[in-house]
Amino acid sequence: MNQSTLSTLFRGAALAIALPLAPALFAAETVAFWAFDEPAGMYPSSVIADHGSSGLGLVLGPGGSIVPGKFGRALSTAEQPKIDLPEGSVLFGLTQLPIPNGRTVEPLSWHNARFAALLTAGENHLRKEFEHPNPSTSGLNLGAFDWTVEFWYQPAADRPGGNEGVVFEIGSGPRGENDHVTALLLAADRSGFVLVNQPTRTRVAIPSDANALRQPGRWTHLAFVYDAARRELIHYVNGQPAGAAVSAALTALPKGDEAYFTVGRDARWQRPLPGLLDELRISRGKAYEAAFSPPASLVQDPDAGAPARQIAVTEPLRFATDHPFTEPVILGSSKHLLIDDALFPQHTNVTFIPTPPDKVELVHEVQGSFRKHVTVLEDEQGVIRLYNPIGRNDQLGVLTSRDGVNFTVPKLSTADPSYPNITTAGAAGTPAVFIDPLAPPEERWKLVSGDEGHGIFLHTSADGFAWKRVPTAAISAWSGSQSHVFYDDQRGQYVGYHRSDLGENHHGKTDRRFVLTLLDSLQPPWPFEPKSQAEYDRAAATSRLDRVRPWYLDNGPLTPGGIGIEWPTVFQPIDGFDPEAVDIYVPKAVKYPWAPDTYLAFPCMYFHYEEIPPATRNTLAEERRGRGSGPIETQLMASRDGVNWTRYPRPVWLGLGLMDGMDIHQTYMAQGMVRRGDEIWMYSYNTEEYHSTYRKKPERRGIFRTVQRVDRFVAAEAPYDREAVLYSRPLVFSGRQLILNVDTAGSGWIQVGLLQGDGRAIPGYGLDDCVYVSGNELRYPVEWLDSGTDLSAFSGQPVRLVIRMRGARLFSLQFVE
Repeated sequence: MNQSTLSTLFRGAALAIALPLAPALFAAETVAFWAFDEPAGMYPSSVIADHGSSGLGLVLGPGGSIVPGKFGRALSTAEQPKIDLPEGSVLFGLTQLPIPNGRTVEPLSWHNARFAALLTAGENHLRKEFEHPNPSTSGLNLGAFDWTVEFWYQPAADRPGGNEGVVFEIGSGPRGENDHVTALLLAADRSGFVLVNQPTRTRVAIPSDANALRQPGRWTHLAFVYDAARRELIHYVNGQPAGAAVSAALTALPKGDEAYFTVGRDARWQRPLPGLLDELRISRGKAYEAAFSPPASLVQDPDAGAPARQIAVTEPLRFATDHPFTEPVILGSSKHLLIDDALFPQHTNVTFIPTPPDKVELVHEVQGSFRKHVTVLEDEQGVIRLYNPIGRNDQLGVLTSRDGVNFTVPKLSTADPSYPNITTAGAAGTPAVFIDPLAPPEERWKLVSGDEGHGIFLHTSADGFAWKRVPTAAISAWSGSQSHVFYDDQRGQYVGYHRSDLGENHHGKTDRRFVLTLLDSLQPPWPFEPKSQAEYDRAAATSRLDRVRPWYLDNGPLTPGGIGIEWPTVFQPIDGFDPEAVDIYVPKAVKYPWAPDTYLAFPCMYFHYEEIPPATRNTLAEERRGRGSGPIETQLMASRDGVNWTRYPRPVWLGLGLMDGMDIHQTYMAQGMVRRGDEIWMYSYNTEEYHSTYRKKPERRGIFRTVQRVDRFVAAEAPYDREAVLYSRPLVFSGRQLILNVDTAGSGWIQVGLLQGDGRAIPGYGLDDCVYVSGNELRYPVEWLDSGTDLSAFSGQPVRLVIRMRGARLFSLQFVE
């Protein structure tokens, strides 16, 4: 459905709409239901979701497009924009295979793919990264059983003397090589339809409402109900019988190893349906047995993912890049972490450095199938949960703990006795789990994950243990790695980061990057603006991009491409800063919950060995060395707005080497963090393997807990051998005291001076009046020798801070009562 405007997002204001369906409707079982609610302008090779339970998704082709429809969006047979195809492999459809001996149709490739929407068991020379069920063994193979086909249709302005138009065609295959098909066609004169069933040599005309089929812009509900016992088909137009039942003896097609099902065009991509299709449903059984009122949308819970209450910004972003800083910073009583110099743009001899965890300990040794994409969060009862993909099908598993050290496997499912802690029915291989503060109770838990190549999907849950997937993809693109999504209370938006493999390094290999989505609602599909080939080429003039452009071409015509330039890139390697052929495997970005204006990321940095010069480097990838394609370390990044980031590569946040008896070569921080008292607990999946390992022996893997003191991620550090000074912007605070999170060790110190907004000293509160701050404390009150700690006289007025220190670290400051 459409992304609603803020004024219509809230379910509390929505009116319940009763569906005026015929009494016999629920006797029919849905075989497949395509709502076509994917985003308008969706690229070819993307998946059109089947809202039924059979997984009969269609692939959108260059001979079709998604456009505004009766409900949300619809399928059109208008062709996609023409592009110039780059050179490439057969697997990805960029090299055309010749016609095989004994056949007349070229194998499918980007060069000849003009289908509108397709499901095929054939064309196996192409990459097919998600399952294409065989249509001839499914309920799509209509025959001698009761069935119903229904859809909404809007005619297009048609040329006189047009051809028949294909609603759908199913064939035993090979595609286009024979007439072994069952098809529903719009008649050439637009007076009705034609049903074709080759096994019985049936070709029967079905009279309809010619005015409805010829009037452009008008939506009409059309239904075809087959009674197998009577061998009769009844056609309904807007719920009314279009005439007497039509006799039709039908038989299902024989199974074909290359069977196909196509919507909107035939097997040779000809006879396009002139107009739009919306909500095409095929059912086993008779959905209607008498006249009925046309149904409203058949999509269940079309508002899934929409917020249930008004979005409210808790406090504005103080240090966003578009902030002019012509006025004082309204700090109030908010805590300020010194993750950068945003509040102190002038400083001398100060270095901002990351402060890695104080402790790293093994809490759970991994056995069996357990993927590295881990999320951690604390639930409403104080239970710590670790989520990640497990089992043969990458379903979402969960571990639970009360103390953060001893984790248990909850018994939630009997589907796989080896993995009783599975929480999803389907795959969730790249999951991000979070609690949505704006959601209704039944959707408070959110999961965003890729699913076997179909796209990136939203799941909802009341408790985080039983999930419901929203059928329409949030993002109709391949999920290369874990997405990160959270609600940002300072933006009043949902922030997401998603991997793109479009980038290319200096050696022609993939340069992993992450793009940013900012959303008012999580209701799928998420806003999307397609980019033309010309726009891709212009982007390539200023950034190294793969030569396969647009990027949807990358995986071939039957598998979705990855994310490209549709959203802004915010995480990527930095030329001249990073070693060559180092990229960000996944950023692990969060908004820090215990201080505003603080975003943290823990990017997993992948140092590539394979095919990267010099020879002294790429020799490390040779199998004889028993390593793999490279190691992965974790660094730290910080941001004031979640868009513009500073990376602190050294000291490394979580590196390699011995950890609780394991010789670690890859570290992946879990998404999220937990606070207990004055400690921050984070978790990481660490393994002895290198990426794409060559090692033959079993390698140990584990979940490790990292522990650090609250707010201590980055420090403003003064050297031991000389003084350092920080000068603040003008600011307005509220409170009576200034407290600091500091570590001066034994021989370091800090002093703080208070200045008027124009920079003049305030008597009694100067640097030289300040009692030395000395210690390693989280809440150290600043005192002035003759004035004490009370600053209430200056509360609400513009002031500046000047901080002088030596041999010390300053992590955060806060004005308090």
